[in-house]
Parts: sequence; C-alpha cells; structure tokens
Amino acid sequence: LTANLHMYNRELSLTVAPTSDYFRSSYDVPSIAQNVDYISIQAFDLHAFWSGRTGHQAPMHPRGDEITSYEAEQNTDSIVSAWLTSGAPAAKLLLGVTANVNTIKLLSASENGVGARTAGRGKGGPYTLTEGLLSYLELCEAKAKDGWVPILDRTQMAYYVIAGDQWMTYDDPRIMEQKASYIVSRGLGGMALFNAENDDVRNNCRGGSYPLLRSINQGLSRKIEGDEALSTSTTTTTTTTPRPVTTPTTRVTTTTTRVTIPITTTKAPTTAAVTFPQFCPDNGYYVDPSNCGVYYRCIPKGVFVSVWKYTCSQGLYFNTIKLLCDNPANVRC
Repeated sequence: LTANLHMYNRELSLTVAPTSDYFRSSYDVPSIAQNVDYISIQAFDLHAFWSGRTGHQAPMHPRGDEITSYEAEQNTDSIVSAWLTSGAPAAKLLLGVTANVNTIKLLSASENGVGARTAGRGKGGPYTLTEGLLSYLELCEAKAKDGWVPILDRTQMAYYVIAGDQWMTYDDPRIMEQKASYIVSRGLGGMALFNAENDDVRNNCRGGSYPLLRSINQGLSRKIEGDEALSTSTTTTTTTTPRPVTTPTTRVTTTTTRVTIPITTTKAPTTAAVTFPQFCPDNGYYVDPSNCGVYYRCIPKGVFVSVWKYTCSQGLYFNTIKLLCDNPANVRC
C-alpha cells in the first residue's frame, strides 16, 4: 500500500493509541514503523469524565507523585519516550494534539484542584452540542463573556478552567507552541492537529484566526504571513479512531524495486497503439515469466509504464488469483 501511494506522491500515516500499556500488547512497533511513513500518536484524552478524578487531558510532564507506572506515563514526554524505546524512529513520529476541551463535572465545587473527585460529564457548548466536550472556540468565547480565568499548572505545564462545578482541561496557544518546540528538540517528524475545525477559525475571539495552528507553526519556526493557508506536510487534521494493528504471519514481500519503462508507440492517423514490456502486458499485477516468486505492479502513465518489482519470501510463489504470495501447492506456475 505504501509503495503504491508513493507512486502518486501520497504518504501513509497511522493513528495510534498513546500509552505503552496498550501499544506494547497490541502493536508490532518496528514492523509498523517499517511499513508506514508516519505514526501519529493521539497524546490527548489522557483524562476526562471517565477518570473519576480531575486530571489534565494532555499534560507535558508527570506530576511527580504518581503511584503506578501507568499514571506516571500519562503525559506527553513519557509517551514519546515510550514509543522511541519501543523501536519507533523519531523522524516518523507525529505528536497528536487536539483543539477539543474536555469538560468534567465536579462532585463538589469546593474540591476543585487536580485530583478532585468528579461526577461525570461536564456541560457541552452551543456549537458542539456534546456533553463532556467544548471546542477551543467555545472556551475562548466563554472566557470573554463569563470572565473565566485559566489556571496554569506549572508542574505539568497544562491549563485548566474552573467555573462552579465545571472543570475544563485543554491546550491553549502557549502550550501548543511549547509542544511544537518540544518535538523539534526530540527530532520528531511533526505534529498532527486533531479536530482542527474546533480552533478559532474565524477569529471570533480576536486573537487571530487559527490561534492553535498558528502557535504550532511558530513553535516549528515556520513563518506565517497574514491569513495564508496553514496546512503543512507535518500538520494534519484527522478524526480517525485508532484500531489495533496486526501484522500477517506470512510476509508478502521482502524486496521492492521501482523502474520506469517507456511505452513503445506506433504512430497512426487517429490512435496510438501501445506496446507494454513483456512482463507487464497491461495495468495490474503480473508474475515474472522466469521466476514464480517475483511479480510486478504495472501502472501506465502517459507514454511510460511505472513498474514496481516485488520478491516473495523464500519458498513462496505469487498467486495471480488471490494477488498475494502463497504456498506453491496453491499456485499454478
């Protein structure tokens, strides 16, 4: 899949769960890293209404008083370090952040610090209309209208807001910029902004359009002029829910080679007859006529044919019906 996407100047990225308690039992990290261009880590939603106690949804650092290793890993720095030590190349890792705000209802309005007991989902907003969730736009509008005061947890480097029995955790532009600078310092591939539509797209809060996305670009040392398009190859938007990734027990290929071969054409008054290479008669997959363990992916492009050469694992033949490497007993060759 990755090889075919590259032929069209496209790349393959995979969105994954953040913490090692999940990915070490569900993902073959080295294999994933070998077969995709980028791995986007959803390093947010670490705390929400389901936690039973208040906590930051995407803190930069641990509190320092965590009891279990699981609790100690619920922060950006620990998550990134765990993926790196599991075999993921830094250049392929994207740090996932979100323009969402998690809202939590406090069990008691007088008990409202980090670690306070909670009583379920907080209120939704006028645009998102979802309990337990606000957009960054809804939060910044409410701050201006109702006088909400953000509180910075300097230990974990995360912001939260308290409004009566409502507790809200989010990343503001300053934290986004810090995270962007952090991924540069760790040599990561970039950042992925999830739910970018929940940023202040139209400058309703008078802080400039796309304040979160702009801050990410500033942290990456990218100069943004006026209201130019802000999307980049290392800043993406997606709402994909990660699923466990499995790897096949039989590797389909071991080597891949791409060549581009001109098509021979015969000039005619109205049409051009196209002659494909011998092993590549048309668009599709074809087995090598002299080696059943080798096959080609042929794609005509104008006056050329793009050809990808694949080699099956030792002892396997290419099955032209199933289009995969198979036991020789199942293949006519």
